[in-house]
Amino acid sequence: MISLRTTSRKRFYRRRPTPRNRPPDAAGPRLLDECRLLGGYGTDDARRTRGYELPARFIIRTVGPVWHGGPRGEPELLASCYRRCIGVAVQNGIRTLAFPGIGSGIYGYPIELAAQVAIATVRTAVTEFPVIREVGFCCHSAADPAVYQALLADAAS
Repeated sequence: MISLRTTSRKRFYRRRPTPRNRPPDAAGPRLLDECRLLGGYGTDDARRTRGYELPARFIIRTVGPVWHGGPRGEPELLASCYRRCIGVAVQNGIRTLAFPGIGSGIYGYPIELAAQVAIATVRTAVTEFPVIREVGFCCHSAADPAVYQALLADAAS
């Protein structure tokens, strides 16, 4: 069963989240060491690292698109980020995922548009990979859960 839900990002951190909510800050210095070994990767790629001091066993890292108003293929790139993360999860036997609002932070992707892409892409991808049991959306700001909840309610009706 797939459960799409919103939750505060704080639930996934043992320590207080940092201002930018960066997993390396919460996971500890060993994550940074592992990230250096990954080398670079593109906007729509994804890589797996260990979770270290986070309560998650793994972190699947991706680079979201910078928002330029939409004409540079941002929706397609963002959807690819989610699909690629789910693909990495399936390859590694990960059945439960929690996504932040990819691209909607410092990259400027409007939360309403980013959430639409996220929910539609995740819903489609998990039907292809029934091994994924649960997907959560961790929200950056106090206002973000209402956006996701409204879109999830619309999709359910």
